[in-house]
Amino acid sequence: MILIVTSSLAQNNIFQPYDDFRTNSVDETVVSPDDNFVAFTLRVPRPFTDKQGTAYQELYIYDYSKKTVHPLLTGKVNINNISFTIDSKRISFGVMRNLL
Repeated sequence: MILIVTSSLAQNNIFQPYDDFRTNSVDETVVSPDDNFVAFTLRVPRPFTDKQGTAYQELYIYDYSKKTVHPLLTGKVNINNISFTIDSKRISFGVMRNLL
């Protein structure tokens, strides 16, 4: 009896096809040369109200010492090719904006 109840509850948490359009994922990651930061892109699916196209790629940075994540460039952008300068003080990347 418990197995049946557990099974029916688990079915409510099944990943559905539409969930793919609500799921964010990390795509590209780069660790700074001084090992203090990680820059990463977050894949954010486009809302159905936007023009057709690929998911947006937002840029974030994780600070190891503070254990915090900071958004650097978000919204309707597509970030790629992220890298740190040798001194770890700057990040370079390619970007496409206003992907309407």
